[in-house]
Amino acid sequence: MLTKTAVDPALTLGLEVAMLRAPRLVPAATWRLQRSDGGVELVDLPAGAHYEQPTWVSYGMAAEFLVLALHEAGLSATVEVGEPGETGLVARFDVTASAPPSRLDAALFDAATSRQWQTLLVLPDAGGSTTAYQRDILMMAAAGQRAELVWHTPIAPGHDRQAIVTTADDAVEWFRSGRAAAHVMLRAETLGLRAELVTPSLRHAQLRDAIRKELRPLRYPQVLLQIGHVFR
Repeated sequence: MLTKTAVDPALTLGLEVAMLRAPRLVPAATWRLQRSDGGVELVDLPAGAHYEQPTWVSYGMAAEFLVLALHEAGLSATVEVGEPGETGLVARFDVTASAPPSRLDAALFDAATSRQWQTLLVLPDAGGSTTAYQRDILMMAAAGQRAELVWHTPIAPGHDRQAIVTTADDAVEWFRSGRAAAHVMLRAETLGLRAELVTPSLRHAQLRDAIRKELRPLRYPQVLLQIGHVFR
């Protein structure tokens, strides 16, 4: 059984390092990780100051890398998303003992640590081909976080982009879509693909609304990706 003392300072430091590897949509990591009874908490800095879509998406990406690091250590966590407010609590991770990491866990952890994941956005290019099998796997990866990966997103001609979309649009959905985006990006690596965060920035409400109106059925675009074999 895992005791409350199992989340020790060394493990917490390792989780922080894993989270700092994650891609993000903001210039700096505006969070800290603190130990709590039986787990750790992700806290916004300063408390409640960053109630905005790109930041909470980035928190979700960091959280997915944290969960993956726990799996690598033979641990797992239930994740409870907080509510924006004076406490600054973004999410709580209740840590428990788990089975040794699976082959997929190991492959995802290798993907997380074997390349430099970008921060912020890059310009799109022509992209590359994918198979129906690869697309199905990546759509299931997004569905694991109750988000959806839309493969052909109407942005601009000649640039095929993918989008993580949700049915609602609040901090919980932003966080969940960040986890989904990070998992899709890592899973793409295991399939021999490359996934990148690409422009335009969805921090602009008018742009997000314009893209949303083109989606059928109507959903909220949260993260734009470009996935394929060939990049620059």
